[in-house]
Amino acid sequence: MVKVFATAGAGKTTAVVQALRDLERPVAWVSLDGTEQAAGRLLVYIEAAVEDIVSSAADVASDALSSSLQIGEAAGLLAESLQGSRLIVVCDNVERIASDESCTAVLSSFARYLPSDANLVLISRVDVQLDLGSTSERDRVGELVETDLAFDVQEASAALRTVGDVDVDPAQAVAATEGWVTGVLFKGWRHARSREMDPDSLHSYVAANIFNSLSLAERTLLLHTSPLGEISVDGARALGQENAAHIMADLRGRYLPVTWSADGSRMTPHPMFRDFLQVALEREDAKTIGEVRRRHTEVLIANGAHEEAVDELLRLGDVEAAGRLAAAALPSLVARMDFALAARWLDALGASVRTPTPEIGSVVLHVAFALEQWGRGVEFIDRHGYDWLPELGAPNSEEARVLACWSLWHSGRIDEARSVGDQLPPGRNRRIADTLIAGATGEEPPPFPEFSTMPSGPLDGLLMRLAFIRGRLDGLDDPGTFDPWRTILGGPWVVAALRATGRLEAAMAMYEP
Repeated sequence: MVKVFATAGAGKTTAVVQALRDLERPVAWVSLDGTEQAAGRLLVYIEAAVEDIVSSAADVASDALSSSLQIGEAAGLLAESLQGSRLIVVCDNVERIASDESCTAVLSSFARYLPSDANLVLISRVDVQLDLGSTSERDRVGELVETDLAFDVQEASAALRTVGDVDVDPAQAVAATEGWVTGVLFKGWRHARSREMDPDSLHSYVAANIFNSLSLAERTLLLHTSPLGEISVDGARALGQENAAHIMADLRGRYLPVTWSADGSRMTPHPMFRDFLQVALEREDAKTIGEVRRRHTEVLIANGAHEEAVDELLRLGDVEAAGRLAAAALPSLVARMDFALAARWLDALGASVRTPTPEIGSVVLHVAFALEQWGRGVEFIDRHGYDWLPELGAPNSEEARVLACWSLWHSGRIDEARSVGDQLPPGRNRRIADTLIAGATGEEPPPFPEFSTMPSGPLDGLLMRLAFIRGRLDGLDDPGTFDPWRTILGGPWVVAALRATGRLEAAMAMYEP
């Protein structure tokens, strides 16, 4: 694995691109834009990038998640599927997900199980610490940092000659910018106080200097296409730029911080420049911003990017349209355990005040249980009663009733919980509900329900809790290879059982990644 981390405009991406050109190996490139701050979505994006090149990787992670494997295991399986491919996987702009522990855990698992003939390259504005396991694995990590990427005087001189700035003193440019690549190439050294400016201010100065040198039509196209990571003529037209072909031809002759495709039909703005453009777009009038975002949403939907379209519609405040798309996407979020994202959507959509379907009701209860937000489930029940519950016999109908019991049990509404539980037919799920209620009433519980032998759901996570409450620590103190609903959602109770049986080191190991 190679980590390339330095400030914006330091030449990270350019250095990696140039290095890859000499290797004659297949490359899968994933440019992160911040929408991946959900572990499941990040893994699906990586899968989509690699499966275009390595057919054996197709649907490996998606199928694993659908089978209720832990997301770390799914990431590991995806990595292992690249055996023999010699693939280099590049993740750019990793700083956008670096603060999300679940996302860095996905990258850690992917890196840990990557075959020796494949490589991972992380490009980031901040150092990203991954858990690679053994010391030998950590020794296989290379790093490139700011000082490695900075121009020296000789390099600056060659670069300036390439862009036609032969009259510039390279020593002066390097001294003023400390060799910062974008600063040297785009005249950041011209600012009288360049040495005193913090990096963000100098970056903004350079981006504004480039932008203001363009024509109105060129500035408008760049602003209005800034939601796109890669800009094509068709993409620009879809965002309202009818004269895109002519304007992009003009831009091709400009010296800009963008990367052009080999045929000159597509351009990718440098992340620093794109950040500047997106901030500038937000300073446009509300009508213009709304039109751009609406058109961008249509592009996302046309490309099948429904989750990103939901996010964009929510930013627009179009709750109705967002709700229609989210209704289809939310079960997938729950299946891959992206509960925080699902909760954010539900809150933004006002799911507790909208007329629910059985599917949405089930999602609300799953999220409530997974995030220990029993109040979410109670609020939903208080607003909508129980008419939304799927008919008994329908998929997940019994599970929904047990989760409703769990929310009511937490709120002290034991009689109501019993009433819901009494609807369940005899069997395992009825015993789970009765065991839960007996914990509050003190009555004799039924025989303890068995854990599922199939890929499980939240009820096995609930059984982990009930086992601890009942003092049934046999087996509970052995984390083993439980599926995600038991390992992740039942994890605190495994830790508690380890502590109760004196296995403090094992308990601490589960706390620490």
